[in-house]
Amino acid sequence: MERTIRRRTDPFSAQDASGKTCAIHVYTNFIRIETFGGHSEEVEGLPELVTATGDKVNRVKQGEYQIVATGERLTSTAPNAV
Repeated sequence: MERTIRRRTDPFSAQDASGKTCAIHVYTNFIRIETFGGHSEEVEGLPELVTATGDKVNRVKQGEYQIVATGERLTSTAPNAV
């Protein structure tokens, strides 16, 4: 049996070009796989980045991000930024 669970993991802050701070929420899908022997294992999927207002965010590279809908660039020096 296979089941997917979406969890909020490691949110962080990023700034736009004017210095305004934006909260970035990180959501990760975890797939739980159960075997016939009754054992289960959880596998972590790729993270999904979303602003606090619900806009999807693409990761350009570590510390650099882009809001999909507007093209606005964000940067972060947060140690937990993905």
